[in-house]
Amino acid sequence: MSNLAVLFSILGTVIVTFFGSYWVNKTINDRGDQILSGVVEGLPVSAKTRWLMLFTQWLPYTAFFIVFLLVVGIGFIEVGHGVEHPRVRLVAYMCATMCVGGATFWGVLGSFLFTNMLSVVREADREQE
Repeated sequence: MSNLAVLFSILGTVIVTFFGSYWVNKTINDRGDQILSGVVEGLPVSAKTRWLMLFTQWLPYTAFFIVFLLVVGIGFIEVGHGVEHPRVRLVAYMCATMCVGGATFWGVLGSFLFTNMLSVVREADREQE
C-alpha cells in the first residue's frame, strides 16, 4: 500500500475514533452524573438502582473505553512499524500516543471517579435505610 493511502487510512481511523470516543465519553459522564445525583430524566431513583447503574452501565462503558483506546493505539503502533516513510510513521505514532494517553488518563480518572461514586452511593444507601 502506498504511503499516501496509509496516511489517509490513519487519518480516517483517527477521525472515526475521535467521534466514537466523544460519544462514549459523553455517555460515561452523563451516566456518572445520574449516579451521583440520583436523578434520571427528572425522576429520583433509589440507591439500589444507582448501584445497578454503576456496575452494569458506568463501569462496563469505562472499561470498554479504556480497552478500545488501547487496541486502537496498539493498531497505530503496528501500522507505524510497517510504514516506510518517516513522516507517515510519525503520524501513526502520534495517533498511538493520543489513544494510549487517553486510555491512561481514563484509567487514572476512572478509578478516582469510581471511588467517588462508590462513596456517594454508599451514603445514599445508608440514608434510605
